[in-house]
Amino acid sequence: GAPPFQADSTRKLESLIRSKRPPRALPGSCPRALRAVIMKALAPNAGGRYRSAGEFQADLQAFLERKPTVAEMEQRAGWSANATIEAARACLRRATRTLARAKRRLQIAGALAWFAMGMTLWIGGTFGWQALQARRVPPSPPAPAPPVSPAPVPLRKVPTLNEELPLMYVAAADRIFESYRASADASLHDFDWQKAEICLERAVELGRGDDRTLGSLSLARGYATLERLSVAHYSERAAAQSRYYARDQFALAAAKMPQNPEPHLALARVYVYSLANMEKAMEEFTAAERLGAALGRREIEQQADAYRIRAEQEAPAAPRRAWQDAQTARGLYRRIAGFDQVDQHLRELETEARRWMRHGPRSRLWR
Repeated sequence: GAPPFQADSTRKLESLIRSKRPPRALPGSCPRALRAVIMKALAPNAGGRYRSAGEFQADLQAFLERKPTVAEMEQRAGWSANATIEAARACLRRATRTLARAKRRLQIAGALAWFAMGMTLWIGGTFGWQALQARRVPPSPPAPAPPVSPAPVPLRKVPTLNEELPLMYVAAADRIFESYRASADASLHDFDWQKAEICLERAVELGRGDDRTLGSLSLARGYATLERLSVAHYSERAAAQSRYYARDQFALAAAKMPQNPEPHLALARVYVYSLANMEKAMEEFTAAERLGAALGRREIEQQADAYRIRAEQEAPAAPRRAWQDAQTARGLYRRIAGFDQVDQHLRELETEARRWMRHGPRSRLWR
């Protein structure tokens, strides 16, 4: 919960880092294996650090799965024989001094040991004689058999590590989906879709191949693709391929999870903003509501955007339908006034409507 290096100013901080002093110690609650990974990531020399984010991820994943990490193995390989010999010599010198001081104590302890040995022989002989006498006494009749106890209740099977790991990865991805569902945030960038994608891919690799996990993986892949499109620059051809890939992943998620409305909401988003197919978008919104989805402000804005965009497309040739879609968009926007870009879209819609009235085909609806 704190930076590895801290200083009063940027200049002092840079000087501290360049001094190659080790960072602040991690708390004792941090496992040794994780400590090794972190120290490798913070190594002062570039050659001591991970060469790529992929290597860093692999070592963190090995730690999570309780496997040996590269950082740990490097620490063991860096063991120095000379340092170990010097440490052994120092221990030997300390042991010699300790034995000299304990010499007198050992003499007293020897006398006590002889006394204890004599007492042990006397007591042991007494018990041996009693045992010999007991053999001459006839054996007593056998005791009745104890009552049969009921069969023990079988214990609940404790999951093994191999069974826990896929569940752990699925749970990590589920938390990301849940945070998205519970939020009205319109931006995909505020959710770690790539983490959800990686976790679910790992769960599948470890044997979690049920439809729900596979459907969630497709959903995460689609959202991660859209999120990457929003923050990176692609050629038009590559961007188009990514949009269709996201659509196909959402469709696969809908097939794997037929009772889940989330893939349909994702498809509606793609059709509104990426593929400009408003009829398909309306169908997906309807399918999601049929499956029990309660549309929040984010989804209402998406619906309104769909009607607004369709009105703009229809205006040159079908002003009557454009007017109807514009009115529907206005009604939806007014339900969530102040949210995200709603007020801006309302102003744009009013401006477009006035332009349509001036330049579009004559119609009583625009008068």
